[in-house]
Amino acid sequence: QRLVASLGRFDETKVKSLIASLERSIGRVPDSELSEVPAVSFSSALAYGDLYALQCLWQELGWGLR
Repeated sequence: QRLVASLGRFDETKVKSLIASLERSIGRVPDSELSEVPAVSFSSALAYGDLYALQCLWQELGWGLR
């Protein structure tokens, strides 16, 4: 083992500050700077997976319209 870098004693606030500055350097907004979390809404969806699988099987067997 060898020491690559020493960041000093572990201090959670310093580590969070370091992470935030690294995020800003790559163009991301740090979580600590987000003011509001956008609301997420879900719409209902219809189940078409079984119909799609049947259609693919139908075409693979050559029974589909061409």
